[in-house]
Amino acid sequence: MTPSIFHNNPDNKVLIRSNDGMIFRADRGRLVRASTFFSDMFEICERPTSTNDEAGPIDLEFSSDIIEVYLDIISSSVSPHLLQVNYYELKPVYELCSFTMSTEALSTVRDMLVVFADEAGEPWDLLNFASEHNDISLAKSTFVLCGPNEVSDILEGCPDEPSIKKAETKNCSSGTSISDHLGKSLYSMPFFSHQQSKQNEIRT
Repeated sequence: MTPSIFHNNPDNKVLIRSNDGMIFRADRGRLVRASTFFSDMFEICERPTSTNDEAGPIDLEFSSDIIEVYLDIISSSVSPHLLQVNYYELKPVYELCSFTMSTEALSTVRDMLVVFADEAGEPWDLLNFASEHNDISLAKSTFVLCGPNEVSDILEGCPDEPSIKKAETKNCSSGTSISDHLGKSLYSMPFFSHQQSKQNEIRT
């Protein structure tokens, strides 16, 4: 096991092990404040801070790079927007925040994703990502990056913009194209269903 260079304060007794074998030392109180997952774990296990080393590390199925960014984000001494992370690396950080039920950190990552997706020219990828996670808040924020005509095309279920045609060549995790996924999964989200109902009322 390899200790983290930046998260290796001996005063922090909670050990977290990544899926690539790196050990992080984290502050128990900070984890409890940031994450319902860790808060519930410590409450149920009643694991004293002083005996965490003997009890062994907490295993998380995320890479060391992702866990490091997560710990940086929940640290009050680090500005999230100064982190060395790009759009593509930030998506699994979102998943870690969601897994650990870190509400405030997840909100921060949402904001960062919108900014970074804009910089990376990936608004449709982020919209697809939001649909896969049924994250209405993230999807609504991503609308800012998309033109009204393109959004209307998605709600109609037949996108024909060049950017969408290009995106169709990229398969999402379920094996369907991004446009298909948006036309089904994202369209089925409550927010989008409401938008379509409003359009139908206008037509009638």
